[in-house]
Amino acid sequence: AYLDRVRAMLARRPQPRWRARPTAGQIVSGIRALITQGLIAHYRFEYLRFLWKVWRWDSSRLVEALMRAGAGHHFIEYTRKVVAPRLEAMLDARPLPALGGSSRGRVVCPDESP
Repeated sequence: AYLDRVRAMLARRPQPRWRARPTAGQIVSGIRALITQGLIAHYRFEYLRFLWKVWRWDSSRLVEALMRAGAGHHFIEYTRKVVAPRLEAMLDARPLPALGGSSRGRVVCPDESP
C-alpha cells in the first residue's frame, strides 16, 4: 500500500527541473537499499514490482522512487521494532473486562449484584 501511494505521488508531482549526478554516498545508499529491500525484506516482491513500474513509466524518476521507498522502509522497521511491541505491552498490561452479563450498559462481575 505504501509503495502504491509513493507511485501515485510521483505521478502527481512535477518532474524536478534540475538533475544532479548522484554522489558516491548516494550510490552506495541506493545499492544498500536495493539489497535490503529487494533481496532481504519481507515485502521484496512488492518493492521490485514498484521499481519495475516506475522504470517502465519514467526511468528518470527511479532515483526519487528509491529514496521514497527507503524512507518507507524506515517507517516499516520502526513500526515493527518499536511501535508494535509497545502496543502489545500496553494491551498485555490492560485489565481484562469483567466477566458476567450487562446491567444498564455496564459490565457486572459474577460476584457483584446489578
